[in-house]
Amino acid sequence: SHYSTSAHALHYLVRLEPYTSFHCALQSGRLDLPDRQFHSIAESWESSSGGANTSDVKELIPEFFYNPEFLRNVNNIDLGTRQDGQPVGDVVLPPWAKGDAAEFVRQNRAALESDYVSAHLHEWIDLVFGYKQRGKAAEEACNAFYYLTYEGAVDVTRLEEGPIREAVVAQITNFGQTPRQLLSKPHPPRTTNPWPNVMTHPEFLHQAAAVNVGSSVGEVLFYGDRFIAYTSNACPLPPTGEVCIVPHLGRPGAAAVLQTDTRRKNAVLERLHDGSVSAMATSPTGCTLATGGDDGVVRVWDVSEPQWWNYPMRPLVSGGPSLTGHSERVTCLSVSQMHGVCVSGCAGGRVVAWDTKRGAALHVLLCGGGVGGRVVGVSIDEESGTMVACSAVGVWVWTANGVLSGKMLRGGTSGFDVPCTSVCMRHGSVYSDKELVVTGHADGKVRFWQVAVQGNNTMKCIWTMRATQGAVTAVATSVGCRELAAGDCNGSAVVWRPSMEQGRVAKAVGDVMAQRQMVQAFVRGLGCTDGFEISQDHARSVVVSAGDCTRPFDDQAWALPALHEDEGEGRGEDRQQGRAMGVYWELYHRFLRDAVTNVSKRQKAEGKLLADADAFAASWKGEDWGQFWLGLADCISDACPELEGGWLEGAMAGV
Repeated sequence: SHYSTSAHALHYLVRLEPYTSFHCALQSGRLDLPDRQFHSIAESWESSSGGANTSDVKELIPEFFYNPEFLRNVNNIDLGTRQDGQPVGDVVLPPWAKGDAAEFVRQNRAALESDYVSAHLHEWIDLVFGYKQRGKAAEEACNAFYYLTYEGAVDVTRLEEGPIREAVVAQITNFGQTPRQLLSKPHPPRTTNPWPNVMTHPEFLHQAAAVNVGSSVGEVLFYGDRFIAYTSNACPLPPTGEVCIVPHLGRPGAAAVLQTDTRRKNAVLERLHDGSVSAMATSPTGCTLATGGDDGVVRVWDVSEPQWWNYPMRPLVSGGPSLTGHSERVTCLSVSQMHGVCVSGCAGGRVVAWDTKRGAALHVLLCGGGVGGRVVGVSIDEESGTMVACSAVGVWVWTANGVLSGKMLRGGTSGFDVPCTSVCMRHGSVYSDKELVVTGHADGKVRFWQVAVQGNNTMKCIWTMRATQGAVTAVATSVGCRELAAGDCNGSAVVWRPSMEQGRVAKAVGDVMAQRQMVQAFVRGLGCTDGFEISQDHARSVVVSAGDCTRPFDDQAWALPALHEDEGEGRGEDRQQGRAMGVYWELYHRFLRDAVTNVSKRQKAEGKLLADADAFAASWKGEDWGQFWLGLADCISDACPELEGGWLEGAMAGV
């Protein structure tokens, strides 16, 4: 047997088309026996991990790390019933997946991206593509396979027609092929880049650049180390953005191709739609253009040729069928050439996913009917194929196969109380342990949402920041998610980049927010220890306003100070570190000092106790909250020997 065969891949993918049909073709027109189908993760592991079946050498296919749909029988295929009476449906998952295929895939991907796998990944490369693939090194590693699986083992063109040639071709086609050997020396270990990105550490973002284009921003494009902001009616052409397309105001159904910097007209594209062109979008590579019109029609064009505008417009699909699925004006589009999908939204609230390779509808994702109102933004995750759409009152997320995985409505989800005005997802291949959606809102803020919290369709806001002064009309990430750009209705466009220093400040502010329970325990414990009983409700009321801890950060009162040219890098870092550590004093001053003052008055030790506590909080330079709390408690106990020892620990047990 061999680890890389079509039969093994089809064994895992039997629940998804077109692999179901391929599987049947391999099995003489029918599905394999139920007892041999992919039924259980545990059974597959037992079979392929060298237990009772030493001939099973199947490896995990890429879908195990990004696509949960292959584990679900979403097409309701009749896979039969096993001899033990169990019907073969969805794949039986291990207990730690909690019955959720998405969670199973998420955990697999987290393991793949872990430090341990990164430290050993080169060993697998050596076996499959490297120096241990052939020869003595392969034999010593028990990595030798049947000779016909290796490239160049036999020249099929020299074999005579007949049973021998047919058998050789069948062996090569159906029973495995070893990849081409790429390396003759050991592959070096993987190097990991610790630098944060937008999706993994949104709390690390700080403003890096800003421009103003004079009118409402419709789109932003990153190109190398710079970005370009476009007005609301312009569609940039990646990868450089030097050319853009705008609807032609004087000719209904036409669009003009302009130079971005000079606005010089290169060409006019005629008869794109019946009525005005209302929406346009290009794929990240710039090879596919989608247009939508007031007529409710979507069309997809091949624009891969250099200066394609000098030639007649060429539909991406031969024959150029009009994609008709909207009854009202198309308001937004998103195209992914990698996944062969275009997503469109219209004024009536309908969202449709189109197969750009066949020119046909894949899914009606959202029917509209007044549920969401006008769709203002759609986006496609370039890595997973996840699709997202937003209106002023809702945000919806679907898997690549059109299964709803996240949903929230304004007023029904914590943190979503302001109309949504734009949306985006990842651009490029970048790992994040959470699937995130970024939304722009009418209050000028950008919010980061985690999708499918606790295995259901709920979404959770994990970070909010003020991005612009006006409503955020465009939001986008750069390739690799190293940067985030937001544009507003006033023409301002701002770029944000992760900063390790900003991360220290943001982490400390987040830590303050996480100390609510400790504040409650501290206030109550300090009050009770000298006989002055404080109820839990009273202690809890002290921290009801703990949410104010975010206010200085949100208003940028704690934003990083500018690093002046005459200030050395070391001094700037010291100043930033001091700002981050200042949150300990902030928490003490806001929520604890009154309690310390009251105790010192009752103990008639006001001068020493308060002075010692103030000095401790102001001078604390550690980075451990537990040590801060215990140190402050010890400081108070030392200043007031009358207080009973262990008062903080006792109060913590009662909160």
